[in-house]
Amino acid sequence: MKLSKQSQGGAKNMAKETYRVYSRIVRKYNDPIYYETLGIRYWNLLCDIKKLYRTTKGEIIYEANPREHEENNPPNNSVVKAIKNEFLEGGNQFHLKNSGITIIATNVEDLGNDEIKITVDKDKGGITNGGTTYRQLMKVCKDNDLSSLPDHQYVKIMIMEKIPSDWIADISGSLNTHAKVNESAIMNLDNKLDFIKNTLSKQDWGKHIAYKQHEPGEWTIDKVIAVMNLFDVIEYGPDTVTQPVQSYSSKTAVIKKLSERLKKNDQETRKENFVLMTPILNEILILHDIIRDEFSNYIKKFTKKADKGYYVLNGKDSKGNKISNKYFLPTLNKKVDYDLSESALYPILAAFRVCIEHTNTNDYMQWRVSFNKVKEIWRSSAKKMLSEIHEVYESSNYNVRAIGITKDAWLSCYMIVDRELRKIQNI
Repeated sequence: MKLSKQSQGGAKNMAKETYRVYSRIVRKYNDPIYYETLGIRYWNLLCDIKKLYRTTKGEIIYEANPREHEENNPPNNSVVKAIKNEFLEGGNQFHLKNSGITIIATNVEDLGNDEIKITVDKDKGGITNGGTTYRQLMKVCKDNDLSSLPDHQYVKIMIMEKIPSDWIADISGSLNTHAKVNESAIMNLDNKLDFIKNTLSKQDWGKHIAYKQHEPGEWTIDKVIAVMNLFDVIEYGPDTVTQPVQSYSSKTAVIKKLSERLKKNDQETRKENFVLMTPILNEILILHDIIRDEFSNYIKKFTKKADKGYYVLNGKDSKGNKISNKYFLPTLNKKVDYDLSESALYPILAAFRVCIEHTNTNDYMQWRVSFNKVKEIWRSSAKKMLSEIHEVYESSNYNVRAIGITKDAWLSCYMIVDRELRKIQNI
């Protein structure tokens, strides 16, 4: 059990977590540039691993880390194995071979007798680097009798005290260079994605969105951003020349594009494209799942095989193996035995961009017709769009990826939806 853990109010209503750890060696030094103005200083600890487990039980938070350290989803299995082996069989050299753990804290106090009190911000503090090391060491201790584990195994801990909150995202991203951190994870840590998070958190299914790297969730925030890009009527206008193929071909490029736009965004002139999309974001994601749910009603009419590569029907894979209830549709809270690949889904979904209007610079985007009408357009155009997708698939010698990068597939779907929309509008 942790010796001390409490939530308390602080400056700006900051909720805090407090931990006590024991360290054989403690060294502290002031930042040569920022100590006088900001009070930044550093604490170097050398902690007995088993004592660290007895005092923290693996509960030090990871809010300052852009990755989520999920026990069942380790970021690198070889790294995990090396940590365990070095702890159990390394001959008291763990602290020499491991880079250690870095913690961002609001306050550090030397209590004497080798006891250190660490206070961290619950929202942005805690472990910013070395999270895999900490988690795996704590897991080994938890899963074994402590008396059976090696004595005199130490881990280095470096604490950064009084780092300004708006510096944390940049520092964390720079520290996590041993394995690349997703741009979206850094953006999330820096609160740049709050406009999405605040919108989706109001929905019951919002809990299925993973904002951190390695965080469990049905959808990653990268996927959500890629889907939003499909509906960016400001960048991909009505001329149909440019299609948002990048959402399929390179999600990384889409994320980077959004990151750069958010950095340059001038609220005095115009809100960012994706921000203007938030009023219809929930319905966009619902439409995404409706298409996944209903496409099989239409595709069976012109295909012969149960599995043609870009979709799965009847709960079986290409080898005939049953995969019942594999696919979960979060916005519909429904499990299905079939699904469309993104290569086929994205050109279809992107076609509904024609149903969105954006009239003035700062106006939020909205549907040209009611969302119920949008769903009607999907059902009236589904067979035609899926047929076009299937033709591209066949003409590419059954290359799944070819569908998603062939602009003709995107354009054909766009034109089909455009015609259906005009019928409803009597244009």
